[in-house]
Amino acid sequence: MQILWQNEIEGAVLVASSAKAGYSVDSLKDYHLSKAFAFDTYSGNVVIDLGLAKNIKDFAIMGSNISTGSSVTLEGNDTDSWGAPAYSVPLVKYGDSFILQDIDETYRFWRISIADFSITNVAMGYLYIGGDKLQLPGMDPGIAFNYANNTAVSFSATGQTYADTGFDYFASAFKFPIITDHASVIDVKSIATREDILEFWYDNKGATPIILFIFENSLDTHRPYLGLIAQNTLTFKMDRTMGYYEMSFRFIETK
Repeated sequence: MQILWQNEIEGAVLVASSAKAGYSVDSLKDYHLSKAFAFDTYSGNVVIDLGLAKNIKDFAIMGSNISTGSSVTLEGNDTDSWGAPAYSVPLVKYGDSFILQDIDETYRFWRISIADFSITNVAMGYLYIGGDKLQLPGMDPGIAFNYANNTAVSFSATGQTYADTGFDYFASAFKFPIITDHASVIDVKSIATREDILEFWYDNKGATPIILFIFENSLDTHRPYLGLIAQNTLTFKMDRTMGYYEMSFRFIETK
C-alpha cells in the first residue's frame, strides 16, 4: 500500500493555456473535486512552476471528465520552454483519474497537456505532484472492501418513504501486523518504519485528503482513491518478544 501526501502543488504557480469562465486554474490546488478547473475547449495545457527544481516521484490528476481515448502527457523541463522538453511521458487512466508513478525526475517546470475531441470542455478536479511517498509494510490479508453511500431515508406518519439520494464512496479499514523501528527495502521500495508513519500522522492529522493506492502495482483492480484517514488516534500495539508493532487505520473516500 502507498500513500501520496506530500503535494507540491500548493506552493506552485499554475498557468493555463485557456480557462472556461468561472473555472479558475487555481482550483487544481483545491482537493474538493467538485471545485474543478476546465479549459474553454477540448484541449489545452497547464504549466506548473514549482519555483525551484524539485525531485518528483508521482503525478496524479484526481477527478476528470477525460475519456479513455484522450491524449494526456506530462512534461518536465528546466525552463518554461516546451519546444523540446527534457522529459515527456503519457499518463494512464484508472477510473476518473490519471496516474504516473515512480517518476524520479527533477525539474522546476512541469506541463500537463490534454486533448480529448469527444468533450466540449476538458475538466480536472485536483492535481498531485509530489516527492517522497509513504510505502507501508504488508497488510493483513483478511481485508474487507466496504462501499457505501450517504442516502438518507425518512418515513412519514402514514408510512410513506422519502429519500435524499446521496453519493457513493469507499470506506475500509486496514491492518498492518508487522511494523518495525528499523528501515528496510523490498523490491527497491523503502518500507515505512513506525517513525515514518508517525511523521505522516503528525503532519496530516487526518485533515487533508491523501491519495491511497491499496495495491500500487494493480490499479486496474483497485483504482486510486482520494480521501481521509478517518480517526483521531493512531495506535501501535507492541509485541515486546518479537520487537515489532501492529497498527491499523480507517480510510474514507472524499469527493
